[in-house]
Parts: sequence; C-alpha cells; structure tokens
Amino acid sequence: MASAAMQVVRAARPRAMAPMRPHRSRGAILAAARALYRDRPAENVSMEMIALRAGLTRRTVYNQFADAAELYRATREELIFEVVGLLPLRAGGDLPPRAALRAYCGLVALAFVDPRYVELVGSIVRDGWYAPWLAEAYQRHIRVPVAHSLHFYLQGLWGGTSQDGDVRRTAVNLLAAIEAVSVATRLLPLPDGEAPDGISEMIDAFLARLCPPATVCSPQA
Repeated sequence: MASAAMQVVRAARPRAMAPMRPHRSRGAILAAARALYRDRPAENVSMEMIALRAGLTRRTVYNQFADAAELYRATREELIFEVVGLLPLRAGGDLPPRAALRAYCGLVALAFVDPRYVELVGSIVRDGWYAPWLAEAYQRHIRVPVAHSLHFYLQGLWGGTSQDGDVRRTAVNLLAAIEAVSVATRLLPLPDGEAPDGISEMIDAFLARLCPPATVCSPQA
C-alpha cells in the first residue's frame, strides 16, 4: 500500500526536470513592452507595468526575461529586424544610373517614414545612454548597408569617381540628406507607396551640385 501511495504522490508532482518550451505569452509581453517603450524612456518602464499591460503576472514576465534590460534589448532587436526588412536592396527594373539612384533614394525615404523606423530612431535618441549598443546596431544593420547601396549607384553614375573624388563620402552625405528630408515629413500623412514630398527635388539638387548639367557624369545617366 505504501508503494502505491508513493506512486500517486510522484504522479501528482510537476515534472520539474522536463525541458521548458517557449511560453506563448512571450509575444504578448514583447507587444506590451514595445507599446510602453514607444513613448516612455526605458528606465521609466517597469516589469510590473509590462505585466499589467500584457494582462499577465509579474512572475510570468520574469519567467521569460531575467530583467528589464533583457526585455528592452529583445524589443529593440525585434524592432531592428523589422526595420531591416523595410530597406530596399536595389531599385527595381532595368533603369539608367540616374533614374536608378533616384528610385532607390525614394524607396529608402519610404522606409524612413515608416512608424517602425520612427520608433527605432526615437528610442536611440531617448535611450542612448541606457543602451549604447542600440546606436551601434542601427549603424551596422541600417545605415551602413544603405550607404553601401548608394555607393553602388553613385559608382554607376560617375563611373567610379565623383566630383569631390570620394564616392563613399558622397554616399554618406546623400544618406544624411535623405534622412533630413524624411525627418521633415514624418508627421505628414503620405499616400501608400508615395515618397515624402521633396525627396525627388532634393535628389536632383544633390546630383546637380555634384554633377552640373555641363558635366557628363556617365554616358548612360
């Protein structure tokens, strides 16, 4: 009888050594945290606030994330992944160099006015001291790849040289100009698929400054 009783007790115990599967509440926690981080500094968001927003207990949140810093990093890495997915690799179609550059710049500008990009940049500005790695990740995963693509198109336009003799620096300057125009238009509603107002004019002005009409940049320009 004692042996049978022990078997019942053992069966009633949770299998503590069984491997844990990812909890389905992880997505709810991340969504709640992102909603709170969107308009608050990271240090002002507690695990309790996130648990309340997600409709979960604080213990459930801690079962998924060791602390607030780990949870913050998970939400920012998720956000960076989404923004990277917005970035164009190349302009579509078989376009001549100048048209291809203009088309690519327009696609980049569309990505830069997406709410997720705005959320990421706001987080970098607001929480840079709290998470210095975030600006480094933005540079590595977003700015550098876009600058490389702009460099590719500028090489096609100028045949490997630019008026200031530095294609790479020109690409970085053009990227900064696109960012500036995008920042100026983020609060304005845009029709789907339409680049921010002024982006085409800015690109043309930028190209004209480096390659005036009297200069032949490329036979195919």
